[in-house]
Formats: sequence, C-alpha cells, structure tokens
Amino acid sequence: MSESEWDLINELSHELKGDALNEWRRVAPVLYQRGIITRLDARHLSHYCNQYALLIGFERSVKEAEERADKISKSVYQTLSGMKSSVKRYCKSMFCGVDESGRLDLSNNAKSARRVRVEQSRQK
Repeated sequence: MSESEWDLINELSHELKGDALNEWRRVAPVLYQRGIITRLDARHLSHYCNQYALLIGFERSVKEAEERADKISKSVYQTLSGMKSSVKRYCKSMFCGVDESGRLDLSNNAKSARRVRVEQSRQK
C-alpha cells in the first residue's frame, strides 16, 4: 500500500471531531498497517468512529444523570427524615406516640398511655 493511499484514507478524519476523531487516531493507523483497511473501507470506519463517539457520549450522560439522581435521592431522603422527626415531635408534644406507619398512634394502649402522661404533666 502506498503512502498516498493512506493520505486518501486519512482525509476522512477531517470530518471527525472529539471522541470520534480520537477513536480514528487510535484504530485507523493500526488497521492500515495490518492491511485491513483500504479506501473502500475508510467510510465504514468513519461511521464506526462516529457511532462509537455517540455511544460514549450517551454513557457519560447516563452516568451524570445517575450521579444527579443519587444527589437528589439523598436530598429527598434527608427531607423525609426531617419530616418524620417533625411528625414524631408533634405527636410527642401531644403526649402521643407514633405507629409503625409514622402516624399518630390512636390505639387503646396509646390512649391510656397518653392519659397517664397528661396527668403527670398536670401534676408538675
């Protein structure tokens, strides 16, 4: 293969940018040296490089979205924890407990325990 053929193949690299160009620079010389790529194959290689760049761009976007979602999830969890604490404080201020679901406990045991606590607070 002549040097001019490599020049013709490599002309397609001028159409590529960013990750696509980086991939071209990584694979095209190796494929050419091994006799695997010709001028006829170069367009396919160019398409491959563009698709590869789209793929890794998409992967980056997904990773960034996951990182943002993780931050949002932590923020939501902290907000929920704070809200649960507030609910418990309000229940406690009324001398009531909280049931398993986080709601004001209205069971008979809770009512009698509340009466005892209310009476104790009145005696103070």
